[in-house]
Amino acid sequence: MGKKTSLKPAKHINEKEKELIIIEDSGDKGGNTRVVKYPTTVVDTPNSFKPPGNKGIAEDDTRGDIEVPDILEKEHYDEEVQQRANYWHEFNQDHKHWELVPKDIRAVISSIRNVNGDGHCGFRAAAVSMGQGEDSWPQIRKAMLQEMKDQPIYRNQSYLEAVADSAPYSRLEATLNYFRSPAKFNNWIKFPLHGDLLADTFQRPVIYITESMKITFLPLSHGAGPSTNPPILLLYLEGHYHYNAFKFDGEIYPAPSVSSHWFKWRQNVAKDWEKSIQLNRDEWKRRIPQQPSELPVVVDVEYL
Repeated sequence: MGKKTSLKPAKHINEKEKELIIIEDSGDKGGNTRVVKYPTTVVDTPNSFKPPGNKGIAEDDTRGDIEVPDILEKEHYDEEVQQRANYWHEFNQDHKHWELVPKDIRAVISSIRNVNGDGHCGFRAAAVSMGQGEDSWPQIRKAMLQEMKDQPIYRNQSYLEAVADSAPYSRLEATLNYFRSPAKFNNWIKFPLHGDLLADTFQRPVIYITESMKITFLPLSHGAGPSTNPPILLLYLEGHYHYNAFKFDGEIYPAPSVSSHWFKWRQNVAKDWEKSIQLNRDEWKRRIPQQPSELPVVVDVEYL
């Protein structure tokens, strides 16, 4: 059995420090009005597994347990996956996932780490991105469950209507409270659904990259304070139904647009995150070519 390692969200003034114990199997340490538009469902899955809800929450399923699609088992339980563990691979044109990464950010990614594709891959990748072993994914789920219970925003009906297609709290809880492997589709991590919660839980930015969405989630319920927690960096491979952890090159990481949900739902204590991440937003604008959807829209108004 590997050693025990403490994974602690940042401690802030007048807050009780939370502690999460991780069982680690390896020693790897590894404004202002804005409108940000993005798809509400971004997990690209086979038609038979696409949820009816348009925010990534499936309706109650009466067909019994549905395991992950065959493509997952084939893609992620073969020789390719057996070689994945505990290794960060340099990202360049020779990397097997080069063509799956959005063209505009390929040059700013230094390395990628593949994780097991058992339906828990998003939680595994989050753990790895924070310097933990990927087998600590159950603790990531448990910590998110606890944060959801602790923060009133995640029981706010208006918030749930906005991000979870009005799914009840109990269903959201059940989505996370699942520890069998492989995980069913309903129990996968999904964005934007889990972005705010993941950022809140570990009190750090979450940067989520896929072909259809490049976005930064910030904590809604905690202030930045003096925190220097590095971001959680997640890359979703569309068509492969799989998450990986990645690293940016350079000393200052670039951060894409902040989720519009944050500007509407953040508590006063969390306002300082916008200032805290401004340097990283500037770095994104400097290094990443702006897409048409990101450019300002000029509207000519003719007065008659």
